[in-house]
Amino acid sequence: MVLLALTSFSLSQGSSSIIFKMSSSLRIEGIYGRQYLEILVRDDVRSFTLDFRPKSFNFLQHHHFLEILNSVKNRPCQIFLHFDQSPDFVVQKFLDDGKSVLAAAPFGPAEMLLEFSDARESAFYDQFKHPFVWHWHPLADLGKMLDAQNLRGVVFSYEQILKMYSQSRFEDFYKNICSNFIPALKKKNCLIILAIDWAQEILPSVLEFMGVDIFSYPINEQVELSYRVPNMILLKEKLDNIRQILC
Repeated sequence: MVLLALTSFSLSQGSSSIIFKMSSSLRIEGIYGRQYLEILVRDDVRSFTLDFRPKSFNFLQHHHFLEILNSVKNRPCQIFLHFDQSPDFVVQKFLDDGKSVLAAAPFGPAEMLLEFSDARESAFYDQFKHPFVWHWHPLADLGKMLDAQNLRGVVFSYEQILKMYSQSRFEDFYKNICSNFIPALKKKNCLIILAIDWAQEILPSVLEFMGVDIFSYPINEQVELSYRVPNMILLKEKLDNIRQILC
């Protein structure tokens, strides 16, 4: 999946256009090959997510993880390690091995973070004593999550938000999340990440209410030639279109 980071933006609701101010950095989520990463780096992409969820089509094996990390350790890149229902010893293994790779480049600017899309207690994520981002769940204890010492961001599903919008439940989301939880996250300097599909249209009201920092677009069949073979030309075209829309 691809993440488009916005440093700041402003909305002009009284006109036909939306004006954004954005950084030039992009993040691809679900990268599964060093060769694809190198192409994206040349296109000014600096952030990537590696997928370790066993049921994911973008699942990455350990040796490929080390290969990719070695290729970016001396570059100004940000790498997210995505887990879901993985045992703590598995997470710790990947984290320790990743740290060992980055330690070989003590002056390298590469940064590594954990990412979790399950619904465990916040203490599980904090036990690794490493920065992490978490995927929002409606039934989670948000107070405990806010108390997590290593929380650095929260991922929201745009599809889930649109569903609430169509069911006239967005007002509840606005009251509980946009007015309370998100401002509390901002005070902790946490990122607000919106997971969105390539075909979905971004509603200006969602941007205004949520203060989105990062947009997440997946590597999936919409940008692949075949299974695990991304169409890099099409992917670049889509990224360029996003840049034009948001600038």
